[in-house]
Amino acid sequence: MQVVIFRVLFSVLFLLGGLPCWAQESAPLRTVRFIALGDPPPFRQEIRAGVRHELPPPPGSVPPLTMGVQMLNQEGKILPITDAEGTVAQSEVRLRLNQMTPPIFLPEQELTFQLLEGDEVWHSLRLPVKGSFLAVFWRPSKSENWSEIRSRVVPDGKEKFKIGDLRFINVGPVITRFEIKGEEEFELAAGQAKVRSLGTSTGAPTTVSYRDPRRGWRRFWSSALVQNRGERSTVFVYRADGEKPRRPLNLITLRERIAPIEVPPSRPEATNR
Repeated sequence: MQVVIFRVLFSVLFLLGGLPCWAQESAPLRTVRFIALGDPPPFRQEIRAGVRHELPPPPGSVPPLTMGVQMLNQEGKILPITDAEGTVAQSEVRLRLNQMTPPIFLPEQELTFQLLEGDEVWHSLRLPVKGSFLAVFWRPSKSENWSEIRSRVVPDGKEKFKIGDLRFINVGPVITRFEIKGEEEFELAAGQAKVRSLGTSTGAPTTVSYRDPRRGWRRFWSSALVQNRGERSTVFVYRADGEKPRRPLNLITLRERIAPIEVPPSRPEATNR
């Protein structure tokens, strides 16, 4: 009899969404972040009353600095933007060139995510049901402003992009080739991404080249990749879209810590006897 009563109570709680905490499994939090890749416009200033004043960038030369965000489900219903605790959060994002935005938390369902410039949709993304993502924006080759953009969504969760990993994303218009430590070599077509394990490195010699249709492979970047314990890094390759660029591609590396720094326990002070 007691077993029957327990089963009935359990069924009622399940239907009402009121299972006790010990019977619920918390769904892992998933997020989306954004980054816009490109070269900033030349610095401009003017002198007014003997004082130098920085001029704002020309319209369209940088992405909109602050944009609203809007999340819609499959039925087109607008969903609230919340923080990790489920509290309604501010529904806007600040998009600066070559900087990742803070994460926005997502429910586990298929979504359409919109970035809004005023009342107009600046860009729209479709996000799958599961997983965290990084949305990369860039200007196509013939575009002179940020009103026309392209995007690529890549996995960003810790299960696909772990501590010690090195992620390569090529949104340039040509094939690139990476050579690490003089040993590992691979190519990335335009729009592709790849993850490799680097671990902890005090300086892994790396060269990056692009394929020139006339002159073959041309090296445009050579340096050492550094990664500390508890970090992961992303190497972005994008079209050099600044004023009179000296090379067709540019590259940036962003390191991020996703594990807390371990502080060794302090030793007890010696006492004088």
